[in-house]
Parts: sequence; C-alpha cells; structure tokens
Amino acid sequence: MYSKGRRKGTMRLLVRVPEGVGKVQVAGDFSNWSPIAMRRIKKGLYAVSVDVKERGRFEYKYLVDGQWTKDPDNSMSAMSVFGENSVAQVD
Repeated sequence: MYSKGRRKGTMRLLVRVPEGVGKVQVAGDFSNWSPIAMRRIKKGLYAVSVDVKERGRFEYKYLVDGQWTKDPDNSMSAMSVFGENSVAQVD
C-alpha cells in the first residue's frame, strides 16, 4: 500500500509480510530500481518513506527475502519487460 508521505515530496510504502521474513525492501522508478531497506514497524508490517521529486506515476515492487512481489494492497499495475509491477500515482 502507498500513501502520501508526511513530508512534502515523499511517498510512504507499507507492506504486510508473513511471519518469519528476514529482509524486506522496495525498489522502483523513484530509486532507479535500486532496493531500499524497509523498517519493521510491528509484527509482519514494514514501512519506508521515499523521496519523489515530482508528481506522477511510479512503478515499484517489493523484494521479500530475495523474491520480487507486487504490492498485494494495490490493484493498479503495469507490465514491463521484467513482468508486472505495482503502480503508484502521486499527485
């Protein structure tokens, strides 16, 4: 799931993962697809705020223990040469 960040020019990403997951990251257009570590905020829930310099459409995916996965709480998606990505619209 994504939402507007607390600070201007940021987007907040949250994902719920199964118990026992060791490493959760997110990558997307906003990071040139370089994975960003997410912080555990409570059991099974990870979050991170990322900078988005401009408004627009961003594709992203989560990397959970080395496995790429779409955002399970976001139905917006787009196909790429690497498969299906989640899409965030930041206004």
